[in-house]
Formats: sequence, C-alpha cells, structure tokens
Amino acid sequence: MTVTATEVDDTPARLAEETSAQRSRPGFSMPTYFYRSHRVFRREQDEILFKSWLYAGHVSQIANAGDYFLFDLGEDSIVVVRGVDGDIHALMNICRHRGSRFCSQPEGSCQTFVCPYHGWVYELDGTLKAARSMDGIAGFDPSAYALKACRCTVFEGLIFVNCDPAAAPFERALRTIEPALRPYDLPTARVAHRRNYAVEANWKLALENYLECYHCATAHRAYAKRHTLEAPGDQVAGDNARMLARA
Repeated sequence: MTVTATEVDDTPARLAEETSAQRSRPGFSMPTYFYRSHRVFRREQDEILFKSWLYAGHVSQIANAGDYFLFDLGEDSIVVVRGVDGDIHALMNICRHRGSRFCSQPEGSCQTFVCPYHGWVYELDGTLKAARSMDGIAGFDPSAYALKACRCTVFEGLIFVNCDPAAAPFERALRTIEPALRPYDLPTARVAHRRNYAVEANWKLALENYLECYHCATAHRAYAKRHTLEAPGDQVAGDNARMLARA
C-alpha cells in the first residue's frame, strides 16, 4: 500500500488561508494541501459527500421483502432494504445501543436485523422490535430508538440516498433527464455484473480526470476518435449543435 505524507500543521486558519489563495488563482490546479489535509477531507465528507444525492443501487438488487445490500460511504455503512410493505429504506448500519454494525454481509435477505453484540432486534423499516432486558429500565421507550435513516428516493429503478435530513427533494432534478432515460426501461433492468476498483488516490484526482478530456487525444487516442470531447469547445460547437438537433 502506498503511503502519502499528510499535513501535520493543519488548522482552521490554514484551511481558510489556502482556500482564499486558491480562489484568487482560477484556472490553476489546487496545491497539494487540498489532497493531504485531514481537515479538508473531513470538511469534504461533511459538506459534499454526506449532503449529496448519491446513486446506491438498482431495485432489482432488492426485489423481495427482506432483500438488502450495503452501500459504503466514507467510513460509514448504509443498509438499503425492501420492507414488508414494498417500500425501500436506507438505514444507517449502526445499532442504537452501543453503535455496533448490525449487518456485516454485503448483501442478503432477512426477516429482521439482529445486532450481534447485544441482540437488539429491528424491523426492516428500522423500528426497534425487541431490546433484551431493557423492559426493566425506567423510562425506556423503544419507539425512541429506531435505526437512524437516510433520505431515499427511487427514480426509473435507480435508488438514490442522501444523509442530510434537510436536503432538497431530488425528484424535480431527476425529471429533467427522464425523457433521455425512459427508452432504456431501467425499472425492468437487471444487474448482470458488478466490479469495484480500488483507486489509491485522493477522490478528487479521479473525479478531475473524469471531468476533463484534455488528456483524451494523447492518452486515449482510439476513444477520442469517436467523440468531440477531446477538442476545444469552440472548435466543435457546430458539430455538437447538429448532434443535439438530431437527438
């Protein structure tokens, strides 16, 4: 495993200073600080990853009541499960008693979730069904200890989750791409194969590489022959306009 040195003299003031300096240099790459700072990474998780609508999976993965799969986000784990009523729930994989993960298998099917640490039992919608020996605790209210849930929405068979309870609804944004997705009949699709690739890099590097095709003409020559993305926008504006007119 490759080990990269991290910033050890990091402070909120340093973050503010680096951010201000970067904003004054539009068009330039970010300095190494933004790829090595633990403070930056935590801020990115809190303000971007945990507040964004993210694609978690497809409805075919949880076709029947009790079917579930895990969706990992940073250091956290989310259980996406179909309830007995057919609704899809996104539950934080954290027991409300002592914080143990109650679900360890990446996918499966069950009637209830049972925490392996102290045996608390949860319904598929996250409500607490049984808490061993807790009935003798004065003031204990099982209804107050349901599993924490994420926002969840299903669109054209695609399941999206968001950890921010105050997040704006996603449906309105998704409707703008509905005409383009409808011909594929995604709700009836199936996942034929899935593979995960571990990239030993800061997540921003992978995203930046994906979002620009300046490298396509040299790094992916055969691929670049099939599209106009590798050329400057002003050179292919006419081609793109004609393509969109036909679409």
